[in-house]
Amino acid sequence: MIVPHLLLAALAFQTNPEAGAYEWPRSAEYMSERAVLVFSETKGWRHEAGIPAAMLFFNRLGEEEGFSVHSTEDSRVFTAENLARFQVVVLNSMTGDVLTDAEEMALQDWLEAGGGLIALHGAGDGSQESWPWYRENVIGAVFSGHPIGPQFQDAEVQTLSDHPVTEGLPESFVHNDEWYSFAAPPGEDFTPLIGVVEGSYKQVAGGVWPDEDLVMGPEAKDHPVAWTRCIGKGRTVFSALGHQPQAFEAEEHKRLLTNALAWVTADEESGGCPAR
Repeated sequence: MIVPHLLLAALAFQTNPEAGAYEWPRSAEYMSERAVLVFSETKGWRHEAGIPAAMLFFNRLGEEEGFSVHSTEDSRVFTAENLARFQVVVLNSMTGDVLTDAEEMALQDWLEAGGGLIALHGAGDGSQESWPWYRENVIGAVFSGHPIGPQFQDAEVQTLSDHPVTEGLPESFVHNDEWYSFAAPPGEDFTPLIGVVEGSYKQVAGGVWPDEDLVMGPEAKDHPVAWTRCIGKGRTVFSALGHQPQAFEAEEHKRLLTNALAWVTADEESGGCPAR
């Protein structure tokens, strides 16, 4: 479980890009032994509104539940020594090839050894082209586009699994977001959590996807928008929701993410994953 701590160390920290190592801000010494890293660097599409909203959500959750949050856009934080400080890493709409090969390997090793990873929205848009391990093992589905006309819509979402991450969610609810489509749902190694009913919104593509078919199937199970997977001793949760700030004020999405944080840090066997 997350180690209680009274101080929230929520920091957006920039370092000298010419420096040879990641420079911790002085406040980092006050982080709890187990803390959450929120990483928001982008080299692809920048979710200017959703990124700070997600950061604020985890900051508030840390204040409520007593864990520390360290926020950065400096990929040099991804070393074995630095990652050992954290129980959870949140890839906050990280887009593009932002990590070096060594940084990618450090995160992979940390996760497989028992870390907890939460990937949000843009972190599943397929732009991490040079990191096939991440695309195949964490996301597990190929992004195909999202509606343009209109881009943000109310849609019916259904709960797909009796899983710790979906605990407390209604069987069905309405959510407003930018609805990602994928070439196919993730494979059988993944557990779908929630899915969107395609008939409840308009699937009109456009922009950079004028000819893309966004249809995945008529039922919510055909079009999952959040799922989880165990990788080694680690646990991952991906949510395709979260383009707009309102997504992080919606009670159902807040419940999903709060449960996700608890589940990826659970010590006991839960949801088919090995104990730490």
